[in-house]
Amino acid sequence: MAHQFELSNFYPSPFDLTCHWCPLSQPYAGVDALLRYLDGGWKAQGDIAFDEHWFGDSRRILVYRFVLTKQNSSVTMQVLWNPVLERLLIEFFQGRISPKTQISKLASRTEDQTSMPALGQHC
Repeated sequence: MAHQFELSNFYPSPFDLTCHWCPLSQPYAGVDALLRYLDGGWKAQGDIAFDEHWFGDSRRILVYRFVLTKQNSSVTMQVLWNPVLERLLIEFFQGRISPKTQISKLASRTEDQTSMPALGQHC
């Protein structure tokens, strides 16, 4: 990381950012949950993988997979793409993003059609 993570750089009023995410009941998290984990001292380990899901011919959704650790604890968080996540990826995780094999039955495209998203450009 080039610089220290500050929650206030990503959310205007961090005290209003109260969310709960449970990996046992919620397969996907919002970026607010990821921000809270990072603010709480959790660190992303390894590469940040992503899945590309297509619904029909034109609706694409990107899901990023973070492995977070803190002391002796570890959690895998799948976060849906949005502009705040994109900014976080650009500022802290540039060069650590890699596509992973699509495992979702919702994906209708093949792995050959999976393309690395260009950071800074919207889906």
